[in-house]
Amino acid sequence: ADGSPGPGPGWLDTWGAFADYGVDGVDAADACCDCSWPEGDTTPSDDSDDSGAPTTGGDCTDLAGWADSDGDDCEGYAAGQWCLPDGSAGPGWGNSWGTFADYAVDGVDAAAACCACGRGGTNPGGIGGSGS
Repeated sequence: ADGSPGPGPGWLDTWGAFADYGVDGVDAADACCDCSWPEGDTTPSDDSDDSGAPTTGGDCTDLAGWADSDGDDCEGYAAGQWCLPDGSAGPGWGNSWGTFADYAVDGVDAAAACCACGRGGTNPGGIGGSGS
C-alpha cells in the first residue's frame, strides 16, 4: 500500500474495486480507517480463510457454530461471495434464492451471524438483507 485509501495486499483482484461495493457513493476507502495502511505496512487487520475471502474484520467475530437452513456457514458465504459487508447480497448470490432471511435458523440469518455479511454493521435490508 502506498498510504492512500484502497485495497491492501490481502484484497483479491477477483473481488473488483472498492467502488463496486459502495453504498450511496461511499466505499470502504471512504468509510474505514483500516483501508489505508501506512507506507511499508503490508499487514491487513482482518483475518482470511484459506480461499482468501474475509471472514472477520477488526473486532468482528462470526457467530460460533452458525449455519443456515441448508447447512452453509459463514466461511461458505464469504468464499461464495454470497454477501457483502453492508449486509446485502453479493455477486455470487443467485437471484432466485430469495433473501438471507429465507435461510435463517432460529431467526438468525447470515447478515446477523457473519462478519463478511455485515455482522456488527448496518444492514440496509435490500435483496440479501434480513431487513433488520
